[in-house]
Parts: sequence; structure tokens; C-alpha cells
Amino acid sequence: MTAMLSELPLAIFTTLAPVGAGAFIALAAVQCAGAFPAQEQGTRALKLMWVPLALVLAGFIASAFHLAAPGNMLHVAEGIGRSPLSNEVTAGGLFFVVAAAYWIAASSGKLGDAALKAFGIAAGALGVVFAVFTGLAYMMETIPTWNSPLNIVAMIGYALVGGAALGLIMLDGDDRPFGRVLSALALIGCVLAFIGVIGVAAFASGLTSPIAAGSDLVAGALPMIVLGLALIAAASVLSMIAASRPGKPSAAYLSLLLAVIGVLLARFAFYALQMSVGISLM
Repeated sequence: MTAMLSELPLAIFTTLAPVGAGAFIALAAVQCAGAFPAQEQGTRALKLMWVPLALVLAGFIASAFHLAAPGNMLHVAEGIGRSPLSNEVTAGGLFFVVAAAYWIAASSGKLGDAALKAFGIAAGALGVVFAVFTGLAYMMETIPTWNSPLNIVAMIGYALVGGAALGLIMLDGDDRPFGRVLSALALIGCVLAFIGVIGVAAFASGLTSPIAAGSDLVAGALPMIVLGLALIAAASVLSMIAASRPGKPSAAYLSLLLAVIGVLLARFAFYALQMSVGISLM
């Protein structure tokens, strides 16, 4: 419990930032599928594009408080290429800059459809890269219960579930030809989140150290795992319902709320699995 609470700033970061990045992944998926929103929906998405950007920024601000002093964030860049944390922050910073530039360029009205599509796809692709590096940051030999590529799977899942819900809110309108795209993202995200969270827990339960057993850590975190995944599943279902009900975004708003709470609980459960070195197989 102490380890879990001590990671609160990072729990907030790894909840809000993937959801914000996921919104741009969702927008890029809609563009790639050729289901371009109507003018009214495009205008609405543009007006609300500050929301996912604000989520990512809020996540970064929260993460700064995990350091000994927030000002140390400036030194993170010194470890680019050799530090997983530095790589994560760099990937996130690059995504944020490109996504913000996309918003500004779209707002100017000076770019053509092809250029905006390319810009949007680039922002979405960097959102995926950001999620991947966020998961990679927790693959460390010093904490063997975290050292699994399934972290990446879970992080991408969180981004897709939250991003699909936020994308539905941003692109709401009477006509929604892109509903199937966002429904698919919500479902895929849910499946990935389940695989990642359950996989990490199963991996951790098979490890032990001189002072702790992974199975005990998993047992303690199990209520949060179950509730978090239940909320993520509910969020996915609600997104699919919202996608089939154009012009009625209430289900999407509830989906976003449940996704954020569910991911936060899953992240708390993840941090509760923290175990130091000195392991052996059970």
C-alpha cells in the first residue's frame, strides 16, 4: 500500500497522458479509414482538441512531483538513449509538440485536407509511440514484477479505450460514419488492457524475494485489478453504444469517466506489485 501511494504522481501521469494521446490515435484512425467527419463535426473536434492536450500536460505536471524536486525534470533529457524514463519523456514531449502544432495548423485554416490528414496521422502515430515508451519505462531488472513487455500492451490498451471515448465526444454529430472505427478501437483497447493487466499479475505471482512473495502482492492488489478491469470493460461497451447513437454523447461522457477511473485503479494495482531485486522462481 505504501509503495502504491508513493507512486501517485506517476499513476496520474500514466492514466491521463495515455488517454489524451489516445484521442489523437482515434482521430488518426478515423482519417486513415477515410471516414472523414462532416464540417460541423470537424469544427467541434477542433474546438475540443485542447482537452486531450490538457490531459497530457496535466499528466506531465503530475509526474514532475515524483522527482525529488519538480525542477529536476529539466535534467531528464540528459539520459536520452540510455534511460527509459528519459526516452519516455522525450517521446511524450515530441508527441505533445506535434499534436499541439496540428491543432494550431488546423485552426489556421491554411492547410489543405491532404496536409491536415498527414499531420493528424503523424500525431496519432506518435501517440502510439508515446504509449509504447511509457510501458517500456517500467521494464527494469531491479523491479522484476514489473519487468514484462505486457506493460506496453496494457498501456496501448488504456490509450485506445480512453481515446475512443474522448474521440466520440470530440466528433459527436447527427451523422457518424466513423462509429465502427471508434467502436473497434474501444474493443481492441479493452482486450489489450485485459491481456496486459492479467498477464503482468500472472507473471508477478510466480516470483518471490527474501522479504515478499509475488502471489501475496497480487492477492492484495486483486480487488483493484478486478474493479479496474470491470470499469474498463464497461467503458468499452459504453463507447460502442455511443458510437451507434449519433447526436447523443451522454454514453461517451460516461465511458470516458469510467475509463479514467478504471485505468487509475489498474495503475494503482500495478504499483502495488512492486518488488525489489533478489528473486527466485517459486
